[in-house]
Amino acid sequence: MVGYPLRGGFEGIPRSLRSADSRLITSAKVTHIDPARRVAYTADGRCFLWQRIVSTIPLPELCRITD
Repeated sequence: MVGYPLRGGFEGIPRSLRSADSRLITSAKVTHIDPARRVAYTADGRCFLWQRIVSTIPLPELCRITD
């Protein structure tokens, strides 16, 4: 279930996350997620270790790119 902010629409979600953690990365196209290693790989060749991951892509796409 997705909860929307009272103000600001859907864009309020990343804005509130950004204020909570300065390490938030936005606008990165994730092409592969390895949950066992907690690594996300991006289209431009970067990889990120993560403790928590928030996705806004459609669920079928998330399933396709996740091990």
